[in-house]
Amino acid sequence: MRKVELVAALLRVALAAAAQAAGSRAAVLRVVTAGSWGPRRRAALRTALQRAGAGDAELVAAPVAVGWHLLAGGAELAERAFVVCDLGAGFTATVLAGTGGGFDVLASVDAADGGGDALDAAVAEFLAPSGGAAELLVPARLAKEALSVTQTALVPGPSGEQIVFGLPQLRQAAAGVVDAAVAAAV
Repeated sequence: MRKVELVAALLRVALAAAAQAAGSRAAVLRVVTAGSWGPRRRAALRTALQRAGAGDAELVAAPVAVGWHLLAGGAELAERAFVVCDLGAGFTATVLAGTGGGFDVLASVDAADGGGDALDAAVAEFLAPSGGAAELLVPARLAKEALSVTQTALVPGPSGEQIVFGLPQLRQAAAGVVDAAVAAAV
């Protein structure tokens, strides 16, 4: 099965579930894409959406969706340039320009070494500097996420011992990842 057909099959399921939850199909369908997607990826997604029965869905780049969200929340963005940062598995910094009637993407820079996957690896390396960091990726991710609601977390070390991991350790482990993200944004 071609990729487009596979994506179309997934979209059919998602569209049916959304219509069932809402009680009817949406009159207008907007699909958010990564800001760095070029014409080839966008065209493939449009084809998949059409094959899924979504008709002429509107594709909106994620940074543009953020701009609209900020504008709806009262931010004064019209006719200004600003940067939208997306910290996911990787890191993307996108420069948007307000056009009065919307937003234009002026530039987009990706930095895989500035995102969540790199941060998980850096925390795992911090926890196991002598080796064995690969086995600690999941505990590292869980510890990092635990620090969003608590000051410290207990993490199993490479030898099974418990390691106290807190915000100071996260700052130390994350320094290189943060530097990469900042460099991409600049």
